[in-house]
Amino acid sequence: MNRLLRALALLWLAPLHLTVSATSPAKSDGYQPLRVAVVAGIGVYQPQPHGNFRASFHSVSGFETELLQRFSTSEQRPLHIIEVPDTAAALAALKRGEADIAAAHFSRTYNPAKDIQWSLPIISSPVTVVHNIRKNIAPGSALDLLAVGDHLNIANDDCYSEIMRQLQQQFPELSWQQRAVNTEAALAAVEAGIATFTLADQHELLIHKIRFPTLAAAFDTGRTRQIVWALRADASTLADRVNRFISQLHFRGKLSEQYQLSFGHLNRLGVDTVSSFRTLTTERLPRYAEWLQQAADKFGYDWRLLAAMSYQESRWNPSAKSPTGVRGFMMLTRKTAYELNVADRTDPRQSIFGGAKFLRSLSVRLGPEVTEPNRSWLALAAYNIGMGHLRDARQLSYEAGDSPNLWMDIKQQLPLLAEKPFCETLRHGCARGQEAADYVTKIRAFYDLLHRLQPNTEGQHRSPGLQQTHGVPAALPSTPTLSDSLLKDVVN
Repeated sequence: MNRLLRALALLWLAPLHLTVSATSPAKSDGYQPLRVAVVAGIGVYQPQPHGNFRASFHSVSGFETELLQRFSTSEQRPLHIIEVPDTAAALAALKRGEADIAAAHFSRTYNPAKDIQWSLPIISSPVTVVHNIRKNIAPGSALDLLAVGDHLNIANDDCYSEIMRQLQQQFPELSWQQRAVNTEAALAAVEAGIATFTLADQHELLIHKIRFPTLAAAFDTGRTRQIVWALRADASTLADRVNRFISQLHFRGKLSEQYQLSFGHLNRLGVDTVSSFRTLTTERLPRYAEWLQQAADKFGYDWRLLAAMSYQESRWNPSAKSPTGVRGFMMLTRKTAYELNVADRTDPRQSIFGGAKFLRSLSVRLGPEVTEPNRSWLALAAYNIGMGHLRDARQLSYEAGDSPNLWMDIKQQLPLLAEKPFCETLRHGCARGQEAADYVTKIRAFYDLLHRLQPNTEGQHRSPGLQQTHGVPAALPSTPTLSDSLLKDVVN
């Protein structure tokens, strides 16, 4: 997994300027928009919410959309996103001439559909056999799969089908089921014990690790799954320009940098951590969800970011106290609480609003040159370590020839804040820089997990309004259960 992150891993993020609709737009500023049919999902595209609040980048875009935005900028064409429900609809829009490119986490196959050509890969990831570490012993090779039979269930993906056929040539007795509509459903079946094993490339396993923490790679099949974009077969000029763009990103290391920014934090949560988090989202978070949402609305945040942050701070415990004297739901110091007019640090509502206000003030102090999502990550680091120490890290990043405005670059400098005697020469002295880096990384991971557990309701920029009972919300926004949303695809 670490090799994957090093090999695939961020380029600076340009602000995202795009239009979203289900129809083709008119020309803009004399340039024909670059029309891209996308299927919303992890790593591809996540719709921009409605409403006047500053959403984090997870709500605005995705790995593939960021790359497409960069390509459209290089082409001097505005990016126009066309949301479609599935991969078939994306390819249909392409064939009808309604889209120039389709992005839907496509697997490169040897024989693409008629009238379709694939781009160069934007992700190449080894395919592994996946098992549940708490329910079965890891198979050591394909030989161990011979006795599994119907309990080997793979996703409906051409790449995985081809791999199984190749393995079957070596082991004619090998059999499997292909019931799952996608890799996530196949992984859900293994997590639930409905299937014993499945196939997943290391990238898919990584992005779903937060939801399925007990799953792990058993062995490498020796094959690779490549994620590509689709273009019309007759669009040779556009295809050449897309492939040249992807090649340049590979050569300059920018593709791996983008991957690291988008997914590098996902490998930080263990099985027990995820299990505890999920338990507290039902047992403890509902008491405070409405106040988190109100504070998010007031100060311009996604409530789930504030929830992830407060979980890292206090595990949603209003009475939490550290050895250094910080207290409460958002773990405010006495001085900070005084400056924020928080009279009682153990009052969860006061602490939530005070912490959100403080985070926003730190964000504003970063200046306009820092764009999202870097602004959010730097503000979180400053919340943990102090703005002065963050400025030292930004200065070190600048002196190292890196950007003082990119979280990825500054994260590399933070550990230096604790190295004596070097740190004693810094303007603001020594600090536990690695703790700040870990703090932001874990918040990002918890934030991603909340996105899976508490997705936005379609058509709304926030989770549904909550009914209050004696000052606390009666329930969190409803979320489909695992069996409702995924397992129904593999049980029948």
